[in-house]
Amino acid sequence: MLLAPLGVKLAQNTPNQLLSIGLVGILLFVGILSWHQARQHSIDNSHSSPPACMVNPATSQLFWTASCTKRLISIGAIAGFLSGLLGVGGGFVIVPSLNKVSNFNPATVVTTTLATIALISASTISSHIHANTMDWHIAIPSASGTALAMLVTTEMLTSKIPKQSSEKVFSLLCLVAATHLAISIAS
Repeated sequence: MLLAPLGVKLAQNTPNQLLSIGLVGILLFVGILSWHQARQHSIDNSHSSPPACMVNPATSQLFWTASCTKRLISIGAIAGFLSGLLGVGGGFVIVPSLNKVSNFNPATVVTTTLATIALISASTISSHIHANTMDWHIAIPSASGTALAMLVTTEMLTSKIPKQSSEKVFSLLCLVAATHLAISIAS
């Protein structure tokens, strides 16, 4: 939340083409990272070190360690900054990041991501309102449709799709979006 206004300020002073190129880079990075994580889940990881953030299965409470705290703060800072700068960050950064640094189940990742997105969005919206750059005719229908789609798909799909499959689909969507955006920038 704290870095979203900084991202908004930087976005206001950056040419749109450069922002679009940055978005292509983020989409490619996240797409490749997600594909790699999906492949890692199909490999026997019984000898690998545990993730930094672990939930105690007996209590369902997070084991707070210095390493976990640093990683969660870093994920939040990057997501907030990218949300302000490019309008992405929530799902694109938090979902694959939480999957990488934690043993959270898919439902926990989704609910944590949605709560984080809500906080980052509040900060970003406040910054845009303050800068008088909010186009409400676009924002309201877009936000309403997105919220409805997230609620419906989360309820229907979160527990029914294996984590590895959802990571691969997410990765492919990121790569397709990056390719489409790169082609539109080039033309």
